[in-house]
Amino acid sequence: MKLKNIFLVVLLFSAALAQAQLVGRTGLGVDNSEIVKNPNRFAINVEFGSDLMTGSFLSDKWDVRQSVGHFGWSYGGSLFADANSFYFGVNPEFIFCNERLSVASGLRYRSMSNMLRHSGFRTDFFYLRYGDNSASTTYARVRSISENYQFLGIPLELKWIPFRFPNPNFTVHLIAGTDVYFRLSSDVEIDFVNDFMKAEQASIFNSVGIETNNFFARAYFGFGASYSFENGMRLSADLLFPTILTKNNSALMQLENHVALQFSLQFPLSK
Repeated sequence: MKLKNIFLVVLLFSAALAQAQLVGRTGLGVDNSEIVKNPNRFAINVEFGSDLMTGSFLSDKWDVRQSVGHFGWSYGGSLFADANSFYFGVNPEFIFCNERLSVASGLRYRSMSNMLRHSGFRTDFFYLRYGDNSASTTYARVRSISENYQFLGIPLELKWIPFRFPNPNFTVHLIAGTDVYFRLSSDVEIDFVNDFMKAEQASIFNSVGIETNNFFARAYFGFGASYSFENGMRLSADLLFPTILTKNNSALMQLENHVALQFSLQFPLSK
């Protein structure tokens, strides 16, 4: 699936650039008067996006008592993985080829929150082993384990309008891009049933050996629609299909990206 997504991103980039070169050489499909009316221009995009993610399996580092079952979409019907991520950014955008192609890059801030939690009819906790010797095995009763990461990254995004509708204010586009992030901060916390167990949290983290990647990267492709207002502002909504390129992104689970939603508001800098 990852190789297919990356191939489609590369294909979309190649097709769009080929279209740009063809238009630049021949003016195919473009009225010369329109080129004069719509010269190359710059804009600023303010964007917000959210990734719908899941965890495919529990990391082996966490020694959860196996009586609760096997981890997948759910862990024996009792343990569930929640993965949430959102981002916002500001991106300068260069628009060219009679406003059919645009390239944008800037800064994105991303927050990622993951949680392993118990959801049962009889109990609201699961057992986490944290001590083991020849005489006994020690378990802690845990309601949830949560983690939160903050990232700052740089996106590179290409949009291509393959055709136009009779209404010039409404357009549909194809989109492809990638973003690379550096981790600013991280936090992992265990919610124990018994408060006195908080004193054991540091020793549990040491025994687990929590190590995650300082970088997070995606490649994505998708499609969207835009509406232009009379004052030159443009509102866009995109449906994206991302692929996570980096590994070891979570201390709890293996993260998988399924779909993402992105909204942006464009402010023209030149007309």
